[in-house]
Amino acid sequence: MKKITIFVLTLILALGCTTTAFAMEYGNTFPNYVKYSGGCYIEVSSSVGQGTIIVPYNFKDNTFSFNTRSGFNILNCTNSTVSGRFIFRNGTEYMLRFSSFGTCEIRQNNSSYQWQSVTINSILNTNCNFMDNTDSDRQTDERFVKYDFSFKEQFYISFAVVALFLILFTNFLYYMRNRGY
Repeated sequence: MKKITIFVLTLILALGCTTTAFAMEYGNTFPNYVKYSGGCYIEVSSSVGQGTIIVPYNFKDNTFSFNTRSGFNILNCTNSTVSGRFIFRNGTEYMLRFSSFGTCEIRQNNSSYQWQSVTINSILNTNCNFMDNTDSDRQTDERFVKYDFSFKEQFYISFAVVALFLILFTNFLYYMRNRGY
């Protein structure tokens, strides 16, 4: 019974060591400084500071993707302009737009028609479903250097997994032989 327990635990460990690292997931906590209670929201850290993008709810799906492979700088993938609000943490509210196949731009709520480009550095919370049809897992991007293994490290990890499998297999064969199978 002891060997069966060791075998099962080793098998679980071997399977756990070979799990895949998944793409980035975003939080979904609605920011408490936003006075609106509905719509599609994307809380971001950007080139103009931390704030929340609010657009009408019908843009929640099949509207936004990413301008770069980083998974952060949001791009409007429709053939129309998406308008909304950019609300800073201090409550200041700016008009916002995403032109067709364009990134975020904001302007103050005055008569000025000068739009300022906004680069999104990270997405903190959202209820938006992004289109992401790339085959990339984004683990080779600069922002994810913690996943960057050298060839030697990849070799040692692969060798360890294969060695663990062989140990498990020989342990299983030894167990089966002693049981008379």
